[in-house]
Amino acid sequence: MSKLKIALLPKLLQNVHKAQKKWRQTNYETSIKEFQNEIEQILEILNYYGKWNSKFKGDEIAEKMLPEIFMDGLNSLNLATFGLYKYANMCLRSQLETALRLIYFIDHKREFGWWVNENEWYSKSKQYLNYVWGDDFSYFKQIENIAEFDDKTTGDKKIYSSTSSGKSGDLLKKVYGKLSKSIHTSAQHFQTSTGKFSPKYSKPKMEDWIKTCKDVQCFIIVSVILSFPIEFKKMTQSEQNAILTKGVVDTEYKQFIEEILKK
Repeated sequence: MSKLKIALLPKLLQNVHKAQKKWRQTNYETSIKEFQNEIEQILEILNYYGKWNSKFKGDEIAEKMLPEIFMDGLNSLNLATFGLYKYANMCLRSQLETALRLIYFIDHKREFGWWVNENEWYSKSKQYLNYVWGDDFSYFKQIENIAEFDDKTTGDKKIYSSTSSGKSGDLLKKVYGKLSKSIHTSAQHFQTSTGKFSPKYSKPKMEDWIKTCKDVQCFIIVSVILSFPIEFKKMTQSEQNAILTKGVVDTEYKQFIEEILKK
C-alpha cells in the first residue's frame, strides 16, 4: 500500500488530518504519563475476557459476544486516552449491555436468534424492546448465585438491588444511568465547537472515566462468575485468583464469591 501523501490531500482534509494527529498524540501521551498504572490495570482486566472465551469453546453465543465485550472495553480505553470521554462512556455502556445480554442469551438461545434477526418478542407496548434484563435488572436477581450474593452484600455496596430503605445500593442501575447520560447531549456537552473540533485533555474527566470503567468491569466480572461458575472453575487457580484480585475491586465481593463457589 502506498504511503499517504499529505500534501496531495484536499485543503480541508489536510487541516483535519494535521489537527487530529496533533491532538491525538498530545492527549494520548498526557493520559499515559498521568495514569500509566491505572491504564495497565484496566488492560489486564480486559484480557480476562479472552480467558473466559476459551472456557466456552463451541458455544456460538459466547464466542460471538465475549470478543465484543473485550473490544468495547478496549475501544473505550482508546477513546478516553484521546480525550474523547463522552464517546468512551458510550462504549462502556455498550460493553455492559453486551455482557448482560450474554448472561441472558446463553440460557435463551431461541431468543438470541430472534434478537440477531431483529425480531421483537416483547409486547409492542414495552418501552425498551431490546432490554432483556427486565425492569431494574430483575432478571439477574432470579439467578440463584446472584440472589445469594445480593443477600450477603449490605448497604451501598449492593450491585443488583437497593437496601430496604431504598437509599443505597443499586450500583448496576446507577452506573448504567450514568453511562446513558453520555448518549444525550443535554446531559453532557460536546467537547467541540464551531471554532475548535479538537477535544482537550481533562484530568478530572480521565479520573472519572477510570473509576467508572473499573466499576463496570467489576460488575461484569462478578455477574459472569456468578452466572457461569462451572466455566470459571475450569480456569487454573492462578487465573481465578488474578481475576478475583484485580478484576473484582472490592475485597468483600471477592470473599462472598469464594464462599458461594465453595458450595
